[in-house]
Amino acid sequence: MKNNFFIVSLIALLLAGCGTGSLPQSNGNEGANEESSVNENSDQNTETNEQEEAEEETAEVNEESVKRSDEGFNRYRSPENAVKTFSQDEFTITHEVVDQNQEFVQEEVKFGDVVTQTIYQWDEEGFSVVYSEENPENQDSLIEEFQPVESPKEVMTLSPSASSEQGEWSVVSTSEEVTVPYGSFSEVVQIKMVISSETSGRETETVRYYAPEIGLIKEVIEVKGENGYTVSTELKEVSGL
Repeated sequence: MKNNFFIVSLIALLLAGCGTGSLPQSNGNEGANEESSVNENSDQNTETNEQEEAEEETAEVNEESVKRSDEGFNRYRSPENAVKTFSQDEFTITHEVVDQNQEFVQEEVKFGDVVTQTIYQWDEEGFSVVYSEENPENQDSLIEEFQPVESPKEVMTLSPSASSEQGEWSVVSTSEEVTVPYGSFSEVVQIKMVISSETSGRETETVRYYAPEIGLIKEVIEVKGENGYTVSTELKEVSGL
């Protein structure tokens, strides 16, 4: 009986000892941490949404820029990465679009062993030559950070009121129909440049034809005067599209 009483008393003491233990106390940081975590997630979500909205706005602006770039004389640019082959009597000349953006077009022309790099400043109103170099060491794209340092040359503008000077292009027609070995085109823009030589007294007339979505398709150079001659260059093949 005494043994039973002793066991019961021992169990009671053990239970009482367990009951006197202190419960874990909250220091209030857990709630603050949870609130901070929620705020961080909210800030991240807000930042992500703002970034997505900015990207969408940029895409819309870019789409609008591309749309605008197809207006006016921009319709008459050569296609990106296009390699155009022209025939001139028994000779072959290639025009390759090295690179282009909204403002500039860089083109490489190969005629035999001669390579000419030309950068055009090109927009809805027309174009001008802002850089030209023969047999350059660097034949890669130059227009990513290109800034013209020379005065524009061979200026051409579609504006009806524009008057051309020596060494500039004038618009002859904007509705020609022209056939070359590569095909037939309508709405062709015909432009002309006349240069007079003071030394020889000769006059050289150059006429170019530009077709929508393909660019230059034909060029005719006529040297007038004694022993004059005419050279015609026509598009016969386009690759790289």
